[in-house]
Amino acid sequence: MPELKNEEFEDAINEYVPAHQRSILLEALHTSNFDFNAAGLILTGEHKINGPIVKTSIIERQGGMWQAVQDEVFDFLCTKSAKYKSERGEAGISAKNAIGIIAASLAATYHVAFGVIAGVVTLAVMSAFKITKNAWCELKKKNSIKTFQPPPTSP
Repeated sequence: MPELKNEEFEDAINEYVPAHQRSILLEALHTSNFDFNAAGLILTGEHKINGPIVKTSIIERQGGMWQAVQDEVFDFLCTKSAKYKSERGEAGISAKNAIGIIAASLAATYHVAFGVIAGVVTLAVMSAFKITKNAWCELKKKNSIKTFQPPPTSP
């Protein structure tokens, strides 16, 4: 996956992402100055869209599900970790394969359905290739906060 190819991302969006999230991802794909962090927080439910509910306090949080997804994409795209060693060769073919591999891993780790996490993973992978993978990796390396942990598994 040396560069962003709109067709690959459109294919992944149409196949993996629930219909109610597709417009956000297509906007991200076709907009030059898109705010990926705001969209990621909205897709994970960590930031609510303005509505009739008035917030009475501010919740400060480091990490969260959006951060966890970015950390996983970082692990896949920017490191040589053993976790994705065999999959990296497979994903070299397309962005769609990378999205599928990362989303399947996160779905299993956090005990959620593939479709629940696929849109957020697509957004994170897209954000990496919008500014080039190497620049994204350097940025995330400097700003990485790994705080969100999966739920404990029962023995």
